[in-house]
Amino acid sequence: MTWGVAQAPPPNEIPTVQPQKPETTWSAWQRRQYAKDRLQALLEGRDPSQVPIPVEPQPGDKGGGAETDGRPGTPTGIHPSVNIDLPNFAYSPNIRKFIDALPGVAINPPPGDPSVNGLGQYIPIAIADPNAYDGADYYEIAVVQYSRKMHTDLPPTDLRGYVQLETAYNAPLSKHIPLTYPNGAPILRNGAQVYAVESPQYLGPRSSRRRAGRSA
Repeated sequence: MTWGVAQAPPPNEIPTVQPQKPETTWSAWQRRQYAKDRLQALLEGRDPSQVPIPVEPQPGDKGGGAETDGRPGTPTGIHPSVNIDLPNFAYSPNIRKFIDALPGVAINPPPGDPSVNGLGQYIPIAIADPNAYDGADYYEIAVVQYSRKMHTDLPPTDLRGYVQLETAYNAPLSKHIPLTYPNGAPILRNGAQVYAVESPQYLGPRSSRRRAGRSA
C-alpha cells in the first residue's frame, strides 16, 4: 500500500480555476439535440465540429400548426426537455396529465353517479349471498378478458380481470351482462349463457366480506 501527501498551495497564491465548459450550462434538450445533430452530420459526411449550438425553443412556441410546450411540433402536455424523437416514444405516445379522475366504488350506479369517472369506470362492490353456505358470504367470481381505455388519450387496452357471476340471489341487482370469449363467442355453462352482475371493470369487483367467505 502506498501513501501520499497532497501539497497545499502557498498562502498568497490563488488556485487556478478552470473555466466552465459551455456544454455544462446547456439544458438537457440542448445536449440531446446537439448529439443528434452531430450524429446526423457524421452520417451525411459533414464535419460534426461545425454543427451549431442548438437554441432551445421557449414555452409557447408553435410548430407544425399545433400548440406546443416548448419544442416545435410537440403537442401540449409534454415537458419541453423530453425528446419525443427518441425510439421509446414511438411506442409511448404523448398523453396529457391528470385529466381522468380515479374510479370510485359503487354498486349498480345510476347515470351521473359521481363514483363513475369520465371513462365510465368504477369499482363495483360484489354482492354477497349469505344463504348459500351457513355462516359464510358466498360469491361466484370468474376471470375474463376485456378491453378498457386506461386514459382518454390512449386506445383501449386488452385486460384480464375478475367479474361476479349472476346467480338467483343477486339477479335482482344484476345488470345481466352476457360474457363472451375474445373471439366474440358466448361463454356457456351447462349449455346456458353466463351473465355477469356488472361489466368487467379494472380492479373490480370489491368484496366487502364480513364473515368467512367462499367463492366458486
